[in-house]
Amino acid sequence: VDKNKTSPFDSFYNDLYEKKISKFISSNISTENGFTLFTTYPGLLCGSGYSHETKAKGDFKIGFFFDYTTGLPVIPGSSVKGVLRSVFEKDITPKGKNVTGEISVDIVKWMLDEIDEKKISDSLDKQRVKFIVQEIFGDAEKPGTDIFFDAIIDIGLTGDKEFLALDFITPHYPIGLLKNPNPIQFIKILPGVGFRFHFLLKEENTSILKANVKEKLFKYILTTLGIGAKTNVGYGQLISEKDYHEFINQRSESAREHKSKSDIENLHERKASNWDNGSKPGNKTYEKFETKTRIELWAERSKSMQVEGQPKPVLLVEDGTWIEASSLEKEGILTGTVYSYSSGNAKIYLHIRGHQIEKSVTGKFSVNQKVQLKVTSITRNKEGHLRDINIVVLKS
Repeated sequence: VDKNKTSPFDSFYNDLYEKKISKFISSNISTENGFTLFTTYPGLLCGSGYSHETKAKGDFKIGFFFDYTTGLPVIPGSSVKGVLRSVFEKDITPKGKNVTGEISVDIVKWMLDEIDEKKISDSLDKQRVKFIVQEIFGDAEKPGTDIFFDAIIDIGLTGDKEFLALDFITPHYPIGLLKNPNPIQFIKILPGVGFRFHFLLKEENTSILKANVKEKLFKYILTTLGIGAKTNVGYGQLISEKDYHEFINQRSESAREHKSKSDIENLHERKASNWDNGSKPGNKTYEKFETKTRIELWAERSKSMQVEGQPKPVLLVEDGTWIEASSLEKEGILTGTVYSYSSGNAKIYLHIRGHQIEKSVTGKFSVNQKVQLKVTSITRNKEGHLRDINIVVLKS
């Protein structure tokens, strides 16, 4: 909260940000199946779809989900179930409905390969994946066999620290609105907070996925896709307990080494490693914890995946078609990849390094198709950094 401005909510939110987890009593959910995952930079936003605004000055404009009993943030079980189910229904019908198809089968098989369940992966086809979806998640007529509980903060593993913070989103579309941007403030969960995901996983003699396999698969899905709002820009990314502690240990070692050097050495090292931009070259755990987005992680893990005769379900693997933003010119040629298509409307990711820009176009396309585009206009800020770009399709 800006302390130079006052509102009836300032003291409430300031007190909320300063609270530590030890001030709360944790909920105890005892299940055989579950795991703890940690939030990463920039944090986690959950409950943004809930109605919240009081219309009063100084109050937040975006909702947030707190547990009524403990007062702590929780991730609703319905959200957990929705993210997990989405992997099994990645194909899109002409009417825009998500269903189980060939792309969905490829993704599920790839993920099972990644968790060393190749024997199960090799046995899958579309009908068997549909059977898994029906058994686990159910439908309007028959509920699934498994139960998905709310994910709660693991106080023991997180430790006694602050866990909430203020953040902003500044909508700036169309371009004309940039003249008078209106930042919208919201609450986020800080990086380094552990969430315990609980499940009641059942298995029958006919089950294709046993309980232990489902638990491993669910963990892999959540660490690959993330959860909550704004995952496309890095929020909601999760890492395992092991990866989190490796990051903490590496950061502590780095801090000790840094402290033992002279101020001049530290200054040169900061410039050389570009810490001011939030990156540590060569430190993969740090990069994953601090800067990697869902799309980057997904693309990294998909490089070796290719089912003969079928398109890759995962997009945006950098190749020679990607260009630097600084080299963009009006009337220049640019490549994009179609990641969504329905009824003549497609969404395309532009191949611009360091940027995640998507554009909507019309025409006849297929998912994963690379499209040649012509740049019609470019908008840059005062420092010359790319702010927006308009394109038209050259060839489809």
